[in-house]
Formats: sequence, structure tokens, C-alpha cells
Amino acid sequence: MLGVVVLDTCHGGAVAPHSDRVQFGADLANALAPAEGLYILTAARAGERSFELTQQQHGAFTYALLDGLTGAAASADGLITVFGLASHASRLVQQLTADQQRPYIAMIGEDLTLAADPRRLAEITPPPMAVHLAHAEPTPQRETLAVRDFEHLGPDASADWMSRALSQDVLTAFSELHQFDVYDENMLRFVTRDESDLLDAAQRAGIRMLVEGAYWVQDNQLSVSAQVKSVRPLQLIASARMQGPVDQFSVLTGRLVSTLLEQLPVEVPGPLAERLQHPEMTSLAARRLLAESDAGGSSEPSPTPGASRSAIPPGAWLWPSWLRLAFDSVARADIGVPRPSLAEPPPGIEAELRVTLEGYRKALEGRDLNTLRSYYEDFTDSQQAALARYFESTEDLRIEFDDVRVAIIGDDAAVSFTRHDRFTDRGTGQPQHATVRLTKRFARRAGGWVIQREP
Repeated sequence: MLGVVVLDTCHGGAVAPHSDRVQFGADLANALAPAEGLYILTAARAGERSFELTQQQHGAFTYALLDGLTGAAASADGLITVFGLASHASRLVQQLTADQQRPYIAMIGEDLTLAADPRRLAEITPPPMAVHLAHAEPTPQRETLAVRDFEHLGPDASADWMSRALSQDVLTAFSELHQFDVYDENMLRFVTRDESDLLDAAQRAGIRMLVEGAYWVQDNQLSVSAQVKSVRPLQLIASARMQGPVDQFSVLTGRLVSTLLEQLPVEVPGPLAERLQHPEMTSLAARRLLAESDAGGSSEPSPTPGASRSAIPPGAWLWPSWLRLAFDSVARADIGVPRPSLAEPPPGIEAELRVTLEGYRKALEGRDLNTLRSYYEDFTDSQQAALARYFESTEDLRIEFDDVRVAIIGDDAAVSFTRHDRFTDRGTGQPQHATVRLTKRFARRAGGWVIQREP
């Protein structure tokens, strides 16, 4: 049995079904959960009022639901699901009420398709029937996959650097598999214009799979776990957990990734398999310094969840084609945002970014802090100190960038690339080779493109 409960009332997040005791939505979900699924959508959370829209002659929540059901909540394939409708209604209600009303959503079970947008379905051409030819090899379909920063569950702030380092190591490995087009969290936030709800952003951007993880450091022991999930429906595909000494960070990460890949239908290239089993970056101190030196050093807080975002400017460009589908779905879903032209950027735009990136690489390799400062919009003291520590820990530093991908929206850009650092570690005297997949966000200013601090 499936159950969908919709309540457009004040204090909808706290209800009392057949009881004189106030019962919160989460309790209601547990109490009523049927065998196959339960979906609860209420207009407001406990303690909040439900606003009426006089001109629309509806409550804000009902208006948002009707808007979604008439097509605004449709996915790229024209389907309207409970999750898509709830996400659309939540965003629109908060926008209509200036964040004074926040709908409550509880879901038990897989996402459920409620309706379809006839206009979108009419645009979709049914796939042609398969033609079987002798000796013809099927063309493998590349899956879109996003890797989120790992969550630090422990109290020791000195281990915070591992959050980005773990996700980078997983991202780097997956990016070498021909079966995947891979996003990191920074690129995902860029193409969705810093959407606060990353799961919703991933769904709207056409991401098929998501890698998430968490870790804990205690008594010099690292415990780390990771899961590969399908985004729609949201379900677990693969999982892994490793535990060992912190100074075996790279070894544990390699084993974690290997265990995940063993559960997926992928072909792992020999060089990648060898690197996962025998990491070329063995110095924990050097890995930490690399992670900290690459961090933005931002002194500003992250955007408040639910805060309004600047609209995508008309005539925005997106480059290259591997991101067009993602941006198309984002432009369609955002409320009140004009759908931009997807024309290719003017000649020279991508070339300008690649020249800027090469200059940045040379400044890194040359340990030139003054020149590096000119490539950043805001080069903080903490970032300069982190870079100085990294440079001091290395000898014969050689840096290469390859597999560069560029996405451009108006005067903003995101550039993903694989960075290779080869050096001798001053502390151990051992040769090191760090390979990490990164994304840098750029803004075009009067003097050219500059690197922005991460949101």
C-alpha cells in the first residue's frame, strides 16, 4: 500500500491524528508507514503559520503544489514525482513568504511518480528500436556521477582537512573510468547556482549517481565509510568501510575506493588499480599540506540555506556539451529565472581561461606567492601561509594539469582539471606523486579572469 498525505494548515509539521497529544510529522510517518511507502507533505513546520495568497485565492502551499503539478516540477523526462513536487513547493513557498513558511516533507520508500507534464512529454522523441547487427559492439552509456565532500563526524578540528582530501581521492579515481562523467561538489554547485539542497540539485542536474561518505578520527585511528547511491530512485548501490592508523591515510583511501569499484559493473584500468593498491603519495604531512594549500581560505560564511540566489543572466553560455543537459534542467526548474541561450561562448573565452590556468600552474610550480596573489580575487593570509608551508615541505616540485574541462555561465566559470604534483618530501626524503581532481571557480573582472573563493 502507498500513502500520500498533504496538509495545507498552520503548524502542519505537528499534527494529532486521533489523539489529544501533539504528534510531529516524523512521528506520524513512523506510525503510519505502510509496507511500500508513505509520503507526507505539509504546508508548514511546527510553530509556523500557513500563509494565504489573496490574489491567487489559495494558500501559498496549495498554490505551489498546483504550480508544480501543471509542469513546473517536471523532471527532464517530463515526469512529476513526489520528491520533485515537494522540492519545488518548498522552494516556491519560501520564496512567496520571504522564508517565513517552510513546508515539512517526510518520505519513506522510493520516490513515486504522480503525473506527467504533457508539454514536456510531447518534446521527448521515443528512442528508436534497437537494431541488431552482426558483430556490432554496443556503445556503452556514460553515467553521470557526483562526489560530495565527506562529512567529519568527530570533534577533532585538526582532521577537518580530510573532508576535502577524501572526496578528492574518490573523485580522482572515478574520473579515470570511461563509464562515468564525474562532477565534484564545487562543479555541481556551480551548474546549479549554489543550490542549498544538493540532493535536489543533483536530481535536477541530471546526476544519476552520488558518492557520499563520513569519517571519524580518534586515538590516531581513522574510520571512513562511503556509499554509492542512485539518485532516482534513491537507493544504495555499493558501500565500503575502512579503519586503520591515520598515517596510512592514502592506503586506507585506496582500499576504500577499490572496494566500491568491486561492487560496480566497471572496468578498472591497470594503472589505476596499481595506484589504488600501492599509493604514490605516502607522506601524510605532505597530503595534508597539499589539501590545506588548495583550500580557498575563505573568511566568509557559506550561503545560508534557502537564501535567494542571483538569477542566471540571459545569454549565459555553458561550455562544453557535457554540461548542457544539466544546465538545461536547472534553467527549467528555477522559479522566475529566464532560460538562457545555450549558444557556445564567443571565440577566445575558453582559450582565455586555459591561458589563466597555465599561468596559475607556473606560479605554483615556481613557488611564486606574489604572482599567485594576482590570480586570486581574494588571496587570504591563511591561504598564503598554507601555500608557504607546502612549498617549504617539498623539493624539486613539478606540477602538471591535464584533462581540463571548462563550464561558463555569463561572467562566471568553473574549470575542472587533474593536478599532478611530483616532488621529494623534505621530511622523509622520499619521492611523492600526488594526483587530485580539482575544480576552481573563476570570475571575469576588468583585468581578466581571477579565481574566486569557494562558497
